[in-house]
Formats: sequence, structure tokens, C-alpha cells
Amino acid sequence: MRLNIKYLSIITFGIIIFLLGSFGFPGLSYSSGSALLRVMHASPDAPPVDVLLDGHVVLSNVPYKGASGFLEIADGTHNIKVNAAGTSVTVIDKDINLAEDSLTTIIAVNFLSQIDALVLHDTDSPPGDEHKLKIRVIHASPSAPTVDVYVTAPGADLSVLDPTIKDLTYLKCLGFLKIPEGSYQIRVTPTNSKTVAYDSGTITLNGGSILTSVAVNSTGGKSIISIVALTNDSDNPSFEIPDRQAQLRVVHASPDAPNVDVLIDNAIVLSNVAFKEYNQDYLAVESGSRNIKVNATGTATSVIDANAELAGGTDYTVLAVGFLADIEPLILIDDNTKPASGLTKVRVVHASPDAPNVDVLVDDKVVLTNVAFKEFSSYLAVDAGPRNIKVNVTGTSISVIDTTPVLEDGGVYLCIALNKVDHIEVLLIRTN
Repeated sequence: MRLNIKYLSIITFGIIIFLLGSFGFPGLSYSSGSALLRVMHASPDAPPVDVLLDGHVVLSNVPYKGASGFLEIADGTHNIKVNAAGTSVTVIDKDINLAEDSLTTIIAVNFLSQIDALVLHDTDSPPGDEHKLKIRVIHASPSAPTVDVYVTAPGADLSVLDPTIKDLTYLKCLGFLKIPEGSYQIRVTPTNSKTVAYDSGTITLNGGSILTSVAVNSTGGKSIISIVALTNDSDNPSFEIPDRQAQLRVVHASPDAPNVDVLIDNAIVLSNVAFKEYNQDYLAVESGSRNIKVNATGTATSVIDANAELAGGTDYTVLAVGFLADIEPLILIDDNTKPASGLTKVRVVHASPDAPNVDVLVDDKVVLTNVAFKEFSSYLAVDAGPRNIKVNVTGTSISVIDTTPVLEDGGVYLCIALNKVDHIEVLLIRTN
């Protein structure tokens, strides 16, 4: 993923700027006797907000993770209010003194019940070398613990590295680091752990940039946090760097295979997994080419040894299918987007190695025909509630599976037909 600081499109949001006297919105070109101020919304459960300066609305309907460019205002003491958008309900009311020629960032932080304004002093002094940039990190995620931050070359082995920033506590902000331009990977772990909680993937940072990277609560994916980068570019004042880890679930669907261990790049991530067992929560795995091994538990005997290209931000379910003599991986990309209200999404997988081709019926209506072993459907949108699911030998009324699970409103499910044909059954997994 390439992020061009100069030309990157802004994370858009509705923003209305009212001119204050002779002051406009000139980026970092500003006149004597004035100061620059920008505002970011980082309160994860707060509604969109309006920002008022001395009683006048200067920013309107700013959503969570939205940020303005710098506004030029007169120096001196000013009152800043943050209101729920379109209302007079004030959630932040703060007086702030802005010195002449100063740059200030105000970030609305914490959950709504404890919302507050974090005031930061900024700089417009360049890095001093056109091939370097300045970057700092702020921990503004109220759900995340104290963390370590690694800013490394892409793919660097964290196990042999010290953190770039250690013990970064909530609302702590360190000074700017000066680093060469180039490709980087930002990873965040709980303090004193090498378990990656956030992974930016490969990003390219350009020389001359001044970046304030704000770690906030994520609104998607499995990571707790995402990062919003604030820039000094008036055309593109902010952009988001979401977590790029892949998410992996493994299902033991081989009826005659022993219990197994699952290894990613030769490190055990699941142990002693029995037939029909799986990890309910996805495993966060670095994106890219990953080696997946399935070993007989407690041994180095691999029954599956496969390489898979895992895309960042993507959810996968990997099934170990077939009899032991021919066991192999079946890799599915999960679509965990929520269906419309009142509906559920179901994907059907034929994982019974000696069963014939089958038809699938929902409430006695045929929805799939002639499904062979290892084949799987697209997602079927069906009404939530008790749904009768039958799996019939193709072209017949002979049901090898007849079950009525309760499918929850908004749920996304894998419906896996597995086991030997004389014991065929359904494994239903909710994936979202």
C-alpha cells in the first residue's frame, strides 16, 4: 500500500468553514498576529460534532476520526466548544490561549461520558533534509492498554528488535522523531509483548512530511485500534492507516485424521485440535505469503504443508478436508459484512469426502444443486430465525442432513456438511 502524503485523497467528511473577520483557511501561510488551530474527533462513541470558536461554528458535522486542516485565527485567548452536531448540547467547553505564530491541535478524546480535549503544540519547521520526515505517535484509544510501537523496515523480525516507542500510555504523546523517507511498517503490541495488535502493512512515507499519528479505536476489522495521520498539508489534512492484518480461522474437517497442531511460519498457533473443532475467534496473522502446517499433535509430522498468500484486512477460514491419506487445505475468504435488518447470511460447504453430490434446501426450497465435495456456495441471504436446512442426494428427496438451526438477525454463518457419509452432519459456525 502506497501513501503519497502530497497527493493522497483526504478521508472526506462534511466540513463547513466560516471566515472569521479577515482570516481564511490558507494552510500554513498565515499573517502576523495570528495562530493556527486544527481539530480532530477521536471520541469513539460520540456522535458527529460541530466545533464553535468564540460562539461561532467553524466546523460542522465532523464524524468520528474526522480532522480539519489548520484554521488561521487571531492570537490570544479563545473559547472552544464542541457540540453534538446540529444541537446546542455541549460536550466540551474549554478556554485556550493561542500565542502568535503558534500551531495547536485539539483532539476530542475518550468515551462520550468522559470526553475531554487533548491540547497539543505543533510545529511547521521542516525536517531539515528533503529526504527526511518528522513523525510522532499519540495513544488516543481508550480501549487499548499501554503499548509498544515499532516503526521498522517492512517485514522486520520484531523478536530481535527493541520498540521504537516503549510503554506508550493512554493520552501520552512523545516528541517528533526524524526518520528517512521510504517504506515502513508500523506495528503496535501490548507492552513487553511481541504479539502484534495492529499492523499497518507496508506504507511509503515521503520526505518533507510532518505527521502526527493518532492511534484511535477501530471501527472495523479485528484490531482494537486504527491510526489516523494528521498532516501539515492543507489540501490533504488527514488520512487513515487501518490495520492490515489478515484474520484466520482453522477447522479440522478430516474425519479420520488425529488431533492436530496448527503452525503459521513454523510457530504453533493452535494445539491439540480435534475433528470438528476450530478457533472461534480469528487469529491475527501478518499479511503476505504465510506457510501453514497441520501436524499430528505433539509431532513434527506434517499432514498439510502449504503456502498461502493472505491479504491484509481479509478474513479467512481454512478447512483441513479429505481423508487423512489425501488431506488438503480448503481456503475460503469470509465476507463478514452485516446483512440487512431481519436477514442472515449463510455459506454452505460440502466437506464430506465420501458423500455424493448434494442439493441444499432451505425451508424445503432448493437453493443449491449438484454441489460436489470441496465445493462451496456464495452467501445466501435468508430470513433470520429458525430455518430448516436439508442436504439431499442430488436429484432425490433422500435427506442426509435435516436440521433446523436458529439463525440470528445480522449473523453470518458457515454451514459445513462434514464427516463420513454414514455419519454426515452439519457444523454451523458464526463468523461475525
